[in-house]
Amino acid sequence: FTTELKEMQAYVDSMAASGGGDAPEAVACGLEEVSHLAWKEEATKVVIFVADAPPHGLEDSDGFPNGCPCGFDPLVVARRLAARGVLL
Repeated sequence: FTTELKEMQAYVDSMAASGGGDAPEAVACGLEEVSHLAWKEEATKVVIFVADAPPHGLEDSDGFPNGCPCGFDPLVVARRLAARGVLL
């Protein structure tokens, strides 16, 4: 976490997509990791999730047609975050 906009922008600007082999990504795994962060109860909770493809299990070309190999459902995790007051 950072409160410095320039620091965050520099980090995002340094990102590049690479690797994989299939278009879908481990979106559910990323969201699950976010759900374990230590949020202050009184804080405004916002997640800006950057991805270049949809979650596993939604596309025909997916190497994991049955969903996330870790077993997480992105909609279930997103709803759990929303219930905690996290804006995604």
